[in-house]
Amino acid sequence: MAVSITKIIAENTLILSQIIQNICEKNCLKQSSPDFLTKTQFTILKILCATGSCSISKLANVLHISRAAASKNIEILVKNGFVSRKVIEEDRRTVVVELLNDGIAVIKKYDNLRLENQERVLKKFSKTEKKEFAKLLGKYILLYLENETNTDLICLQCDGRIGEECSLGKHKSNC
Repeated sequence: MAVSITKIIAENTLILSQIIQNICEKNCLKQSSPDFLTKTQFTILKILCATGSCSISKLANVLHISRAAASKNIEILVKNGFVSRKVIEEDRRTVVVELLNDGIAVIKKYDNLRLENQERVLKKFSKTEKKEFAKLLGKYILLYLENETNTDLICLQCDGRIGEECSLGKHKSNC
């Protein structure tokens, strides 16, 4: 019995997402940051890198964690010199978090490692194959997200690095 192309694509996209998440991203995070840094704390750094600053409440909301959990993660980042906190004078209940140079260094190192890993794999593709692969990935993402609206976390990590080529930007029209 032949396996349907849909099932093959579904299985291969699952494998690809697991490779990226469990191998590539995990290794880049491990190589670019101190051992104590969790994925949530790293995501906070990525969001701050893209936004410049953000309130603890907004970070908690975007990450789908409690404000207390966000505060606890930010406290660790503050103690280690990755971010700073400041209370907004107009609303003393609002605390804004900003990325510091050490936090920027972690993000830059991570991004460079991730790009090097991609280049290592993609150098085995021809220029035409790379273009077609990028086009098909973009199309797949757009079609998959046709009815999805909750992409804030992904967009906040992107930092607009690929501009008009961003499939999420095309999906949301405001990346």
